[in-house]
Amino acid sequence: MRGNAATADDCGDGVPLPIRQASKGRGDACLRYAAGLVCRVIAAAGMPPAWLAALLILIALPGAPAFGAEIASLQVEPGVPVEQHYGAMTLRFLVQKQVAAVNVSVFLDGHVVGEQVMTPYDNVYPLDMHIDRAGVQGSLLARFGMAGEVSSLEGSFSVSQCREAPGACVLESVPYRLEIANWTWPSPVALKHWTVWITPELNAEVTLQFTADQNVEMDFLTAGLLIRTTSLSQGANLTRFAQGASVATVRIAPNMVLSLRPATPVQTGEIVLKGRFSSSNHHDVRYDGTLVAWRYLPSRTRGASP
Repeated sequence: MRGNAATADDCGDGVPLPIRQASKGRGDACLRYAAGLVCRVIAAAGMPPAWLAALLILIALPGAPAFGAEIASLQVEPGVPVEQHYGAMTLRFLVQKQVAAVNVSVFLDGHVVGEQVMTPYDNVYPLDMHIDRAGVQGSLLARFGMAGEVSSLEGSFSVSQCREAPGACVLESVPYRLEIANWTWPSPVALKHWTVWITPELNAEVTLQFTADQNVEMDFLTAGLLIRTTSLSQGANLTRFAQGASVATVRIAPNMVLSLRPATPVQTGEIVLKGRFSSSNHHDVRYDGTLVAWRYLPSRTRGASP
């Protein structure tokens, strides 16, 4: 370290002290006075000046980094399982290919201690797991982007693990704050899916896409056979089937109507169905009401930037 404001005149043995140069004049005099005072205290305690110099050098060394070793974010492909290690903790996750979701498993010393499916509606995973010789505390955050946008999995947690010492196990904690992985869905994925039975033989499969216009796709099936299909979105939120349809014993009467009410900060989203249906043991089923509903998803909830 450059500059020595105290020398043999201060400590008596000609040992230079590693103290930074002060400005000339009064500041330099004050620094030399302080160094001399420290030396007199150390001398009274019987510490050799050379030890004092070594002590001051150690104090001047930079401290340890505040977080664990820097780990670059992985660019992952949806549908490909990934495994990452952070000391005693192992993180396994899979970004789903067709659904806006991330399957996450947490292991400590090889033992599974937690599992969760993270979605835009539930994008924070609190971590507070412990076993005998290891633990983790903190959270994971998933930021979900729509098709073409960058999504990411981030972590802010501390991993504690046992460091062997003579006759004891000393727990050491290493903090991590990092982006674990990022990915992009090339095409829209599903946000939610419902199966609604209208009669025991007729079901509606409804999929809300993770898109800005809240596109909803609907299929009406019997025993896996498609009878009717349609999609609704903002700007095209009403469909009316003037013609009826039937497959085997299942029948959809003419003039079935489906309408979309988009979710907003002041209302839930819903698909409303109005129609008449029949099947083997249910000859006149009238449906006039909500088929499915979902709550509004603000950008801050799904973790994306406002």
